[in-house]
Amino acid sequence: TGKMSKPAKAVSSSPSRKLPLPLIGAVIGILVLLGGGWFAWTKYQKEPEEVAAPAGDAIIARATTMISVGKYDDAIKLLQDIKPNDPVHDQALLLIADIRNKRNNTAQLINGIPVEQYYTERVAAARTAFASRDYTTAKIAFDEALRVRALPPEVKEQYDASVQQVAKLTSAKSLFAERKYAEAITNLQQLLDQDPRNVAIQRLLTDAHFNNATVALQAERTADAIRELDQVLKVNPNDETAKRARELAARYDQEPKDLLYKIYVKYLPLRQPT
Repeated sequence: TGKMSKPAKAVSSSPSRKLPLPLIGAVIGILVLLGGGWFAWTKYQKEPEEVAAPAGDAIIARATTMISVGKYDDAIKLLQDIKPNDPVHDQALLLIADIRNKRNNTAQLINGIPVEQYYTERVAAARTAFASRDYTTAKIAFDEALRVRALPPEVKEQYDASVQQVAKLTSAKSLFAERKYAEAITNLQQLLDQDPRNVAIQRLLTDAHFNNATVALQAERTADAIRELDQVLKVNPNDETAKRARELAARYDQEPKDLLYKIYVKYLPLRQPT
């Protein structure tokens, strides 16, 4: 009889091996570090955008201050530093365009007034002065209008007449420069007799009388000063400086001249022809 074979032993499955706790902790720690690093890296990548906005706002604020004081070129240079990725870049471009437009308009201003308006106002002022025979004022206004462009023919005639009238005062103005006020008075009185309504002659004549009075006061000739100041006040009763000078002359007439008198007359200004 053959030998019977022994039944095969059943293969038993071995139990699964568990990871040690320290190793698990180390893995978790690595994952935490990796996650934190990723968060920090992404935050760092976004920082330029987050910083750019307040930096751009600060530049615009500085540029606005520069614009307010007329520093247009400096403001433009500053605004051009704002980068294209800046949230306020488009605002900066609009502000630059506005500055350039404002600068161009400013170049077309005279004394802060648009050129055409300035020209019209100066011509109107000149014609008004000419009509009142104030030829000196008329010539000044005409000259200012000529800074813009030539005068039309009918206005040019008034300008030429004003130039001729003002030229008549040249001799008297030279006498002012030499402080020969008595001679200037004689010269101007002759001109006024020929043209009694000439405002420029009247004004220069009263200024000559005032200056002659000032010289008399400084020489302590109060009676002469009173006589000259009366001529000034006859033409212009509201001349406050002349009124105060006359009051001083009357108070100290025939009286000793003290320090108050001497200080007052020392600083009494002479009038200059326009």
